[in-house]
Amino acid sequence: MSSTIQKIVLDTTYILPLYGIEVDGLKDLEKNLISLLNGNNSKISLYIPSVTMLEALYKLIREFKLQDDKNILNRYPMATRSIVENPVLVIVNPLLHPEISNIALNIRSEGHTDLFDCLIAGTAIFHKAILVTQDNELERIIRNIPQYYNQQILDWKKFMQHPSFQKLE
Repeated sequence: MSSTIQKIVLDTTYILPLYGIEVDGLKDLEKNLISLLNGNNSKISLYIPSVTMLEALYKLIREFKLQDDKNILNRYPMATRSIVENPVLVIVNPLLHPEISNIALNIRSEGHTDLFDCLIAGTAIFHKAILVTQDNELERIIRNIPQYYNQQILDWKKFMQHPSFQKLE
């Protein structure tokens, strides 16, 4: 059995439950996410691009506008503190890394319109990490860029089946 640490970059979708935002269609997301964040898998190093937290903030603001409940906005600093202080997570600011930004802009120029997704993917590619995303269009575009063709990309279901993820009770 290999003792190699597998780097994983999570797309915004997977951190949304930390902000109290429900994600439909992903079985056991919250339970497995909590297991990962508790450090229950020493074979994985989780990378969180800082732009995922900004994207979560935009989603909270949208939810706030719809419900006019200030408590929704209070979730952001609480969840962000727990993310930043979690020793299992590696927070990466892709805007401060020219190489990551260059990869992201390359993906953007190939047709992916969501700059947040491009920066998240750029982070995974730069760090030679598995990108976990539900975005099939992003995967298609990355596969069409020759230098990124071999980038490992998994959706949540495939990630849960990946050998580097061990389900722990």
